[in-house]
Amino acid sequence: MISSFFKKDNFLLGLLIGIILPVIFFGILWGTDLLLFSLFHVHLTRQSHYLYLLSTAINVLPIRYYLVNTKAEKSGIGILVITIIYILTYFFMFYKA
Repeated sequence: MISSFFKKDNFLLGLLIGIILPVIFFGILWGTDLLLFSLFHVHLTRQSHYLYLLSTAINVLPIRYYLVNTKAEKSGIGILVITIIYILTYFFMFYKA
């Protein structure tokens, strides 16, 4: 049932995957950063807000899967739109010229 759910070509499915996957990956990165700091007093990145940008990189995998492997363009474009929104939001919040 779940595998057939992810094979649908739906824009909203792409948006949902594009939102949830980076949030989960951010939690993993944040937990890894806390573990590294508690064990070795070293952070994963120089500044903590880089974790936000790094967590959006996980969306490359489902974009490739939906656009190349399954030819589900609506789902792939939904993930791509959310990824672009994440990146633009990051630069508006943290980039200082």
